[in-house]
Amino acid sequence: MPSKYLFLENTNRNLSVWDNLPTLQQSSRECYVSASSVKLIFDDVPLFYAVKLKIDLPVMNYASSSNSIPVIAMLSQGTNNITSSGTTENKVFELIHADQIQLFSNDNLKRAKFVLEDEDGTEIVLDSDDKLDIMLKIDYVDQLAVTNQYISEQPMRL
Repeated sequence: MPSKYLFLENTNRNLSVWDNLPTLQQSSRECYVSASSVKLIFDDVPLFYAVKLKIDLPVMNYASSSNSIPVIAMLSQGTNNITSSGTTENKVFELIHADQIQLFSNDNLKRAKFVLEDEDGTEIVLDSDDKLDIMLKIDYVDQLAVTNQYISEQPMRL
């Protein structure tokens, strides 16, 4: 099935939460959710070098030793952090590997809440001057193919 994309624009966020997301056509079906693009820009220069982006979403294929909410992306400082005066400011964080973490869910994505943590696990709170844009890639499970596979395998088990 073709992928669907959901862009979470900075102007629509409340801290790190997007409410009232548009309803997607297959919104109640099982799907794999991944981050295809993430850009985080801080107003002030941060004191850390990496950011874990977590999503508060019920998933069926994720576990962590801390029993925390799933990590959907790892961000690192971007390479285009040169100011107009020629100095380097590490304010921009970008996705390291797109689509690497695919979370299996059947959530209908009416609300997207994200938690950001630095490399030490300390939560990062975004203020109104910080910017966060996220492109989620949603790959729906082809239910017909899954059903047909199950039906074709069942006689072999008997």
